[in-house]
Amino acid sequence: VDRQRVTGRRIVMMSAVGDRLDHDVMTAAAEMAGHFDHYVCRNYLGIRGERPPQAMPELLKTGLCRAGVPEDAITTIADPTEAIHFCLNMAAKGDLLVLLPGDNEFASTWELLGTFAAQLAHRETGA
Repeated sequence: VDRQRVTGRRIVMMSAVGDRLDHDVMTAAAEMAGHFDHYVCRNYLGIRGERPPQAMPELLKTGLCRAGVPEDAITTIADPTEAIHFCLNMAAKGDLLVLLPGDNEFASTWELLGTFAAQLAHRETGA
């Protein structure tokens, strides 16, 4: 990501599986720190473990903050679909958007991207 030429912002959507140790989740989040301008932390669809819905996004946020990412550069959204919509609406021309869906989310993510692209084309043409 650091080597990509980007004229805008670098935005990432990230998650972690719920049955991972808190330390491991925060360590993984810390590895992402400093490589993006904005971080969207969300739940993994079909989350494993007994965590409350907002627990994983908050744990990711904690790991990012401990690694030096300012709080205003982090958005937490528990719902995976809402998080994707947020990212797509946040991104602008020149931005690099990296979506990291879970292994069971590829089809639904592609579907959301296709729907968003169609809506964007409709808005731009006024049709």
